[in-house]
Amino acid sequence: MNKKININLVCGCGHTGSTIISRVIGEHSKIYFPKYETNTFLLYNHFHHQRLVKKLYNECIKSKKKQILEKTNRHIWHIDYIRREYKNVKFILTTRKSKDVIASLYKRYKKDKNAIEIAIRKYSDDSLCTIRQIDKSDTHLIRYEDFIKNKEKTMKDVFKFLNLKYENEIFDFYKNKISWNSQTKIIKTDGVGELKHDLLRNWQVNQKIFKNKKKWKEIIPKKYWKLVNSFQENKGKKIMKELGY
Repeated sequence: MNKKININLVCGCGHTGSTIISRVIGEHSKIYFPKYETNTFLLYNHFHHQRLVKKLYNECIKSKKKQILEKTNRHIWHIDYIRREYKNVKFILTTRKSKDVIASLYKRYKKDKNAIEIAIRKYSDDSLCTIRQIDKSDTHLIRYEDFIKNKEKTMKDVFKFLNLKYENEIFDFYKNKISWNSQTKIIKTDGVGELKHDLLRNWQVNQKIFKNKKKWKEIIPKKYWKLVNSFQENKGKKIMKELGY
């Protein structure tokens, strides 16, 4: 790895605001931000991650930036390995209130008959992976609600962690249109299924920051409310406490 260029990985449970948070951070003048999830450290890339990291470094050098910001949520499962293999890496971890995440995941997977179980398990497992990392000096946790409530303070804390000067211009990101995950159409969809999910993400990262006003009960059918509440009263409550809620 190029010791003069730091690589910063945004990861954590999906649907916790990681994409829009990455979009804002990635607008910094010193940061090279690939507009897609590289999946560099996922298992199917085990024998290729060195080549993929080198590619990121070459792209960063070509762009004349000083740091790399890459966002792949599932890297949360591989932080221990990444830390062993690479030295100058920092991790920005994202989280969000449990019921909101579960509702958003359910909406994405609702074509699957086991969508609610998938959503609960994914939130639980990915959040527990996050909890295992938050006390490390190379990690920085962002709660989505804190970001929405006070974007400037959240970003100042991030750039202090990254040893970069804060730039208020990052919040003008939406003026610089991008194609996220190779999606060229900026259209709002219901986010159901992988294609519509990518289209929705591309629409979101090209808009001003906004708060989703829909409550979890408006998304998850009533027949699943008891299951969601049961999870929250047991494991969910413990997870959220560990994450600072």
